[in-house]
Amino acid sequence: MVKNYKLKTLSLVTTCMILGVSAGASGTAIATEINVGEIEVTATRTQKQLLDVNTSVSVITEEEIKKSGKNTVAEILKDVPGVEVINSGSQGLERVSIRGENPFRTLILVDGQRISEHKSMSGAAILVNVADIERIEVIKGASSVLYGSDSIGGVINIITKKGGKDKVNVDASMSYDSANDGFTENLALSGRINDFSYRLSGSYVDGNDLHTPKGTVKPTDFGQEAYNLYLAYDVTGNITLGAKGEYFDGKMKSADISSDDFYVDIPHWKRKKVSAFIDAIDLSEYLSKVNFNAYFQENEKYMNNHVGAAGMDSIALNTIKTYGTSIQTEWQLGDSNYLIWGASYEDETLNSHNDLTLAPTSMVFIKSNTYIHGTQNTFASFLSLESLIYDDYTLNLGMRYTYVESEVDDYQGSGYIQMGGMTMPYNPETTRGSNHDDKVVFNAGLIYTPNSSSSVRFNWGQGFRAPILQERYIISSMGGSTTYGNKDLKPETSNNFEVGYRFSNKEAFIDLAAFYNIADDYIDTMLNPDNTYTYQNISDVKTFGVELDAFYAFYFNNDASNLKLYTKSTFMRREFNDPTGVGSTFNTNIPALKTRYGIKYHQDFSNLSFDADIYGRSYSERKQDYVGTDSVLTNTYGGFTTAHLDMGLSFGEKRNYFVNASVNNIFDKYYFIDNSLPEPGVSVVLTLGASF
Repeated sequence: MVKNYKLKTLSLVTTCMILGVSAGASGTAIATEINVGEIEVTATRTQKQLLDVNTSVSVITEEEIKKSGKNTVAEILKDVPGVEVINSGSQGLERVSIRGENPFRTLILVDGQRISEHKSMSGAAILVNVADIERIEVIKGASSVLYGSDSIGGVINIITKKGGKDKVNVDASMSYDSANDGFTENLALSGRINDFSYRLSGSYVDGNDLHTPKGTVKPTDFGQEAYNLYLAYDVTGNITLGAKGEYFDGKMKSADISSDDFYVDIPHWKRKKVSAFIDAIDLSEYLSKVNFNAYFQENEKYMNNHVGAAGMDSIALNTIKTYGTSIQTEWQLGDSNYLIWGASYEDETLNSHNDLTLAPTSMVFIKSNTYIHGTQNTFASFLSLESLIYDDYTLNLGMRYTYVESEVDDYQGSGYIQMGGMTMPYNPETTRGSNHDDKVVFNAGLIYTPNSSSSVRFNWGQGFRAPILQERYIISSMGGSTTYGNKDLKPETSNNFEVGYRFSNKEAFIDLAAFYNIADDYIDTMLNPDNTYTYQNISDVKTFGVELDAFYAFYFNNDASNLKLYTKSTFMRREFNDPTGVGSTFNTNIPALKTRYGIKYHQDFSNLSFDADIYGRSYSERKQDYVGTDSVLTNTYGGFTTAHLDMGLSFGEKRNYFVNASVNNIFDKYYFIDNSLPEPGVSVVLTLGASF
């Protein structure tokens, strides 16, 4: 690798995980450190500042995760600019939305490898225990050039923990959350012995029904257990082999406060994965890095959806098995050019069993059983080039070709209808067939870094999303309604334009971005005359907004203490155009303004550190248009402001013991972030932990 390489870049941060390549799964994993007044990113042994990133990216570090006291990833991401939490009526099964795009258009990666979903009305779930996370990277805006299908809104990449620094490291913690009288326990053993590194961990979460200012919401109890094993061996100074096994099992219940006769019960939702990698660096003057990995992942969901008003119980067992492999190479071409090429292949198989009971009236009873087998195979190839074109100007260019083949090749169904004393055969139809989509997408960006403290960035990126199997072929019964697939659907596409400014020094940090996104051929459901629905390409969306992440710090006592004023804010407007339904509207259930603002205090003593954070969280009101019987109607959801306090002590010679306490919703405000489930009332989270 050329040692005097001057190119300042951020795509090294993001592209090391493209095409499913696991940056976090390699022995030379990217490490992100956030210090007072500066943010540094280290990739492939070359340290880069966040100032040099040509896209909007937020990083949540292990330290921030530890202090948060949260037991779901979505809760940790709640205050990231541009991110919204979708709780779907459950405590243990939140999803996330980036820049107004629903969870289907937000790509979820674990160590650069996707969590897939092909039979859901809500998108991919984040099936990861927070105690196993080293950091979370949130890439905002259309990112299909870097990451492929589904990343129209952005990407959540969860980097898991690897081996320890010493021969034996032990990490243990326990927390209590009064919002649900829940307990969380975590234990991990890790280390490095010569060229061998390892990590073994186990976690358990047990939460009861949610307490709100207006009482306990039932049923909303949940639980999680997770186990992980990581092994790696440095064959030589620049070649590492490794493998990892992951197991996550969640159980949760979802409620609807508007109805006592609706619930979703998920006795288990399991994610099992095994993966292996080969990572080689500095192979020649030109070839900087080669990464190859392969994995198998099984995602199994067992669910009962009960709607008493419709007399419906829909019991489903859905299993998605994924085989994936990828290769990535990185090339240093002179002093001013860095080229990355990669390719990947994913083979996804869906097996779906469904047992439906439906009694809409006392005179009608329907019973059916179905089995569906489908596949979706994806091949992709990617190129990214960075060039230092003149002094402080860096040009980023990229393109990606993706081929997606989808098929449902087996369907078996049986059932009957009882009506007025008569029994008739009932055979619900699922479309068999196959389709393929291929797409080339591009991006281009320019970074101007006039000095070591600031940068200006311009970026254009394209996004696309291939229809999942459910949207193309499968009949779905959820929430008392029936939705039919459409094998003629086209992929969704988008263009995202962004300009941003970053400033970073010891005292201050500013990350400001303005964006405009145009999306076409949105897949949405269209109401049929018989009150069923069908997926159609019927919508287009225009979204624009401003995101701000900033702080200013005051230092005292020779920097042993500091006081930091900060804000994390988003202003966003989203115009949704559905000519078959609500028409053109800005009432899309998105708050125009969401912000967190507060004061942090840090104090170092000889063997003790104290941290405090008092902050407010404010959302403006939300409005949502929907089609009524004779006209378009509007629901309005009020805005809110809440107050919170976090405190923490780290003590011991190496600050290896800690106690954290959080008081949330201090004034016991009754409020909603989305429509399904109110947020907890005043509550306390207490966490104890040690590392040795």
